[in-house]
Amino acid sequence: MKKTIINWVVLVFLSAPVAAKDKAVVNEVVVDERTHLIWQKNHIAEKEHEEAMVYCRDLIYAEKNDWRLPNYDELVSAFWISDRFTGAATYWSSTSHKTNADYKWYVDFKSGDVSLDSSGDDNFVRCVRGGK
Repeated sequence: MKKTIINWVVLVFLSAPVAAKDKAVVNEVVVDERTHLIWQKNHIAEKEHEEAMVYCRDLIYAEKNDWRLPNYDELVSAFWISDRFTGAATYWSSTSHKTNADYKWYVDFKSGDVSLDSSGDDNFVRCVRGGK
């Protein structure tokens, strides 16, 4: 009897229609199944590094408010799924250079190049949440 009830509950859950609101949220993000990171699908205009940090910290997107600027490793991993994003450009990471904190790492999603830029320069922003 217990197994029958559980099967019935699972069947009802799996056969429930997806609400239009839920579909919209799914279309706003890119989920990396390997890292369990959830990415903002669309990037926003170029910003200086500090503005990018604040933007992600304050972002409410896809009904979530725990967004952040990705670190170096997260951003490099996103390059491999970059075909699922809209737009391709150079994106800020939250990671500073080890010996000069005025320089931050960025990833170019067009070429795959990884480099440093002055935190006062402008690069695009793509926020992330979650992870392993």
